[in-house]
Amino acid sequence: MEYKIVQENLIIGLSNKVNEEIRKGWKPQGGVNFRRTEGFFQAMIKE
Repeated sequence: MEYKIVQENLIIGLSNKVNEEIRKGWKPQGGVNFRRTEGFFQAMIKE
């Protein structure tokens, strides 16, 4: 299993990036996280 975290400053950017990774075979793991100084994060896994 592989694990990575994708990050974007804007939620729409994160949505686009997550959808792109889903097309590559990655799956979201858990929910979206937000840090005011760093933006939005989503953990992704690939089996």
